[in-house]
Amino acid sequence: MQQQTPPHAIYFANDDLAAGGLMHCLAEGVSTPEQVALAGFNGLSFLSALPKLITTTVTPRFDIGTAAAKWLMQPDEETAIRKVVLEATLRIGDTT
Repeated sequence: MQQQTPPHAIYFANDDLAAGGLMHCLAEGVSTPEQVALAGFNGLSFLSALPKLITTTVTPRFDIGTAAAKWLMQPDEETAIRKVVLEATLRIGDTT
């Protein structure tokens, strides 16, 4: 935020980092989303406990683990080439 041209938005690699970014903005008086938009990744449940709901990409982590476990338990030619599509969704919060 100290740069000559501050960012309009920050998309963090995960929700934990986004939460830290939000806490920093709150401590420094940086207004979200007016001064900078924030977004995270994973859709973790702890986000609901924060002072502002962070926008996040909700990933199907349970389904990813289930599909991976099934593949590991029965690795054959059919499952090795099978394509599994698991969709992520965007949950809009107060930070965008």
